[in-house]
Amino acid sequence: SAGQYGQRPGAASLQLREGCKMAKLLSAEAEKAIVKLKESGALVDFYVAKHDYESGLNGTGRTLLARAEPWPTDIVWNNIRENAYADSTIDRWMNNDYKNKLDPSIQAQITETQFYYTEGNGSRKTVPLSRDIFILSGTEYGISADRMMTEGEILPIADELLSTRENEWTRSPRYNLTTSAWRCAKDISTAYEADVTYAFPARPVFQLPSTLTVSDDGVIIAPPLAPDSIAVPDTTMQDNTLPVSWTAVDGADAYVLERSADSGAWTGPADRIDRKMTNARQKADELTVRCK
Repeated sequence: SAGQYGQRPGAASLQLREGCKMAKLLSAEAEKAIVKLKESGALVDFYVAKHDYESGLNGTGRTLLARAEPWPTDIVWNNIRENAYADSTIDRWMNNDYKNKLDPSIQAQITETQFYYTEGNGSRKTVPLSRDIFILSGTEYGISADRMMTEGEILPIADELLSTRENEWTRSPRYNLTTSAWRCAKDISTAYEADVTYAFPARPVFQLPSTLTVSDDGVIIAPPLAPDSIAVPDTTMQDNTLPVSWTAVDGADAYVLERSADSGAWTGPADRIDRKMTNARQKADELTVRCK
């Protein structure tokens, strides 16, 4: 019998020609640097906002990215008049609508980040919250107000954000009210409140592994995903060849096919192969193959 198994590939190798620049790891990019990711197929600029963001909550080895410009369409903070950020309209939009605009290979690299937020809706308690994608607090923007709690610390890119923000939402509620949240205006460090049912610009932020590669033109490169499916016969005779094929993966130019006989160690061809091949003859009661 034959089974199937998929996993992400390892890091891609680089071929260098004379005069070419070598790609580097995301961890080697300076904070405040601009890198690029695709949204709906188009490259968009992002700031390297912070390496090891909130390391006391998240550990090390990831890098916080912030969209260099707010999302171009205004977004309602919450469609009901409650200023609790968790499960608000803007929280759900970031983790569903916006996340789905990123390339699948990048989505697969995003894991939940913990950050400090004020519970809101009458509570000024500040506790950790975990999300894949979120928006910054007033503190992280470098703004403050009498009725705004401190949530985290000012980010290295706060000055850079001054030139692009315009009535931009933060995740910070006005703690003495249940219907208002704080927004930040351009070029000043003062916070302004607004009813949460109003729509204003918002800026997505999220973390990626610092081990991802950045090309010499600033594009973050994530390993392609494993094939969605692999086709093998249900049964085959020992000593016969085993035809194997799989679905193509965007961004992959070659694949590695491995086999395991009778639950033994994985072995495979030394070279990468194209999308279809006939697996070598092998004596086994059970043969499992995987493609990566």
